[in-house]
Amino acid sequence: MTKTYFLLPALLCAGMLLRAQTADTLLYENFNWDYDHTEDWELFPTGSETTFVNWDADGLTPNGSSALQFNWYWADFTNGTDTVPAQVLASKSWLVGFLTGNRNWFILPPLTIPNDSYTFHWKSAPYQMLRYMDGYTVLAAEGTNDVLQDAFTDTLFQAASMLAIVGNGQVQELSNFTFTDGYIHSNGLLLPEYFDSTISATLYYGNLEPHSVSLSAYSGKTMYFAFLHDSDDDNLMVLDDILITGSIGSGTNGAAVEDFRFVTFPNPVQNKLNVMFRLRESVAVSLQVADMSGRVVEQLMTSNTLSAGEHQQDYNLSRLPKGSYSITLAVDGLTMTKVLVKQ
Repeated sequence: MTKTYFLLPALLCAGMLLRAQTADTLLYENFNWDYDHTEDWELFPTGSETTFVNWDADGLTPNGSSALQFNWYWADFTNGTDTVPAQVLASKSWLVGFLTGNRNWFILPPLTIPNDSYTFHWKSAPYQMLRYMDGYTVLAAEGTNDVLQDAFTDTLFQAASMLAIVGNGQVQELSNFTFTDGYIHSNGLLLPEYFDSTISATLYYGNLEPHSVSLSAYSGKTMYFAFLHDSDDDNLMVLDDILITGSIGSGTNGAAVEDFRFVTFPNPVQNKLNVMFRLRESVAVSLQVADMSGRVVEQLMTSNTLSAGEHQQDYNLSRLPKGSYSITLAVDGLTMTKVLVKQ
């Protein structure tokens, strides 16, 4: 069986923290595989699995499906104006006969959360929106993944799905639809980078949007986390870049760290580096990579003024020789530096 999660320690030096800490990745999965690893996963949660569980709880047949598409399945995802497919985990809610009741579970391996600094990150996208837009729920359970015993009692995040068409279903305005409770993708069409409206006048296409939630409530506990695709009669939902990371050592790292949240993955990196950070307000931001002598070898961002909120960007580091580097994020005079290993 192939293990698709790992621990990655790296040095984290943060001047704003007034001390050094060690960044720790408990789990990272980007689904960029050479073959279909979903075949290695368990198909039913008995309560104590130590690997991923991919459970089709409804047993209903999706439209146009293969035998592998009854639950979450590995797919190449292109949407809107995408030209390069992203390998993702996908799930269908459009069932044969337009039936309701779709319930597909993707459950992570058990993870012990060392302290209150850890954060759960991922990306998601509905295939289409607003008409027949899919949603999902992120859940947590302590000590067991036994769904039949209602182990998943905590809701960490809920993405809304389309519930009904109440106006002109061809016009992509919120007032023409009703939705289940939860976050509407792209913040209800306020974040245009996470949907594409240029392909069709009557349909928008979802782009992968990053999300994150604090796991501070689970400090010291062994937890299972799950994605439940619970849309009824919509279309398709995808997941990507699941990451759980924090700081080894003292867990109480202050409001500054929680507000800053500088994450780079994967590390070590081969070519594409994903950088995530959060801003409390609109400020100037710069990002650079230096060699171990301090010489800047890549200026990834130069004093760009960015809005408040979550930010995510991919950078191509294929030009860098193999070795160790530092990557520094500067925000309004404060800096955070991490060691970056190029393979």
